[in-house]
Amino acid sequence: MQSFLAACAAAIAIAVIAGYVLDSTVQRPSSSAYTTTGAEPRS
Repeated sequence: MQSFLAACAAAIAIAVIAGYVLDSTVQRPSSSAYTTTGAEPRS
């Protein structure tokens, strides 16, 4: 049971850290990603 709780705590910690890293460094809003005149979203 203790190893299961440790695994759950590790999974939550990894998810929180990954969310912070993605929000702060990797992801950009679409308004800043598509700033050139030739870029068009395709549907």
